[in-house]
Amino acid sequence: MEIKTFGCKLNHYDSLLIKKQLSSLRSKKNIVILNSCAVTAQAGKEIRKTAEKIKKSSSNNFVVITGCGAQVETELYKNSQFVDLVVGNSDRKNLKNIIEQSLLQKNTNKVIKSNIFKTKEIYSDFVSPSSDRTRAFLKIQDGCDSFCSFCIIPFARGKSKSLSTEFLKDSIQKLEDKDIKEVVLTGVHIGDYKDGETGLEGLIEYLLKTTHIPRIRLTSLEPIEITDRLLDCYQNERMCPHFHISLQSTNSKVLKSMKRKYSQKEVEQAFKNIAKFVPKAFVGMDIIVGFPTESKQDFEESCHLLKNHSWTNMHVFPYSKRLGTYSAFKYEALDQKEVVRRADILRKLSEERFQEKRKKQIGTYKKVLLFKKNNKTGLSRDYWKIKTPASDFKGEKRVFISGLDSNTSSLKAEFCFS
Repeated sequence: MEIKTFGCKLNHYDSLLIKKQLSSLRSKKNIVILNSCAVTAQAGKEIRKTAEKIKKSSSNNFVVITGCGAQVETELYKNSQFVDLVVGNSDRKNLKNIIEQSLLQKNTNKVIKSNIFKTKEIYSDFVSPSSDRTRAFLKIQDGCDSFCSFCIIPFARGKSKSLSTEFLKDSIQKLEDKDIKEVVLTGVHIGDYKDGETGLEGLIEYLLKTTHIPRIRLTSLEPIEITDRLLDCYQNERMCPHFHISLQSTNSKVLKSMKRKYSQKEVEQAFKNIAKFVPKAFVGMDIIVGFPTESKQDFEESCHLLKNHSWTNMHVFPYSKRLGTYSAFKYEALDQKEVVRRADILRKLSEERFQEKRKKQIGTYKKVLLFKKNNKTGLSRDYWKIKTPASDFKGEKRVFISGLDSNTSSLKAEFCFS
């Protein structure tokens, strides 16, 4: 059996769940699972090419498409001669049984998919990472209730659903027992986390009290989710000073047409609050450039705003029409050359800012955790990749940043034994 994963970190976590579920599956066929992404149309094209390549390489390969693409682009895979089975996100919990029934030809349906909005259970379980890993992802939430105008994901994953604080506490304690030193709390929209009256801040406070894992890191947050209460959690050194902001735009008009729940005012306040309360944090963000309602003036004002706030890097995504979303039929896309031009400007700005911040790390001390045991590359609490001169240490090691690695974006370190 093989699993190939496309898309986000949450998909990679889900692939671990699939691997665990199918661990007892036995077949003469080579089962190949493609855990698909649906964020862009390009993702679908890549997955279909992969399915074709796999199927042509051996007639013994049995190709199964699951994940977000299987849920929202069913027809594209259903009509492909290179795909044997399509299982939507809504039915992944029964994936093993569905595959077995299909192999025995007891189920002649090529597509197994039910209404994702009627799926109340969250697809999750405790997943044990491989023995050489020092870090682990932990899903705390799935689905999304926002329905932003550019986004297909709510239709792929359904309404927001959260795991209980007790399950998450127990999971982290199990990870501690397996010598994991960092847990990354992930989900589609972790700011939506809700277990009874407990929101994201309450969950973090609870985990800081009931677990002892040295490092806790969060994935994407929206500006309005970076609250005073959340920032107060970061006064605990176990919270990694690293923020990834799902920003998308800084312009109020564009944000409104995107159906985001905040304006430029909240964007600027988030930058200011991080700079004030977690001043040494690594701040990354996602930006969509060339949204149909973004004028040249809007773009220029956004550039000006970004230049005047503290952050570390940007992931820049040129807007592309996504069938099935509100913006796809509501707005006419901008000229593609203009979109590319704006993306190039922001990417240049991001690279300049990243290198500026990177150089400032020289001469500082950091705690590094190797990505893998017996590997020389690791990650600092504030999200800098660091190349170390040795690989024979466990847990965190305090190092002195002596320079920059010329071949990668990593920092170079010397050990500090004081």
